[in-house]
Amino acid sequence: MKISKITSQENILLVGFPSNGLVGTFTISYLIHNLDMKQIGEIDHLDIPPTLFIEDGEILSPIRIYKKIIFLS
Repeated sequence: MKISKITSQENILLVGFPSNGLVGTFTISYLIHNLDMKQIGEIDHLDIPPTLFIEDGEILSPIRIYKKIIFLS
């Protein structure tokens, strides 16, 4: 039996914008938690008003970057 490792260099960007009812924000939050994604960065810019979020007692930046690391064997 031959076992081959499949590798992919494709990346997928998911973006959730706050809108009426915060549907985009809740959807992205659901995906992040259920796919066990890890935060790898933040985006900060002078034109973004000072904002922060608190989740589970942790202070979070309003714009965060997450990554899902997939191990294939």
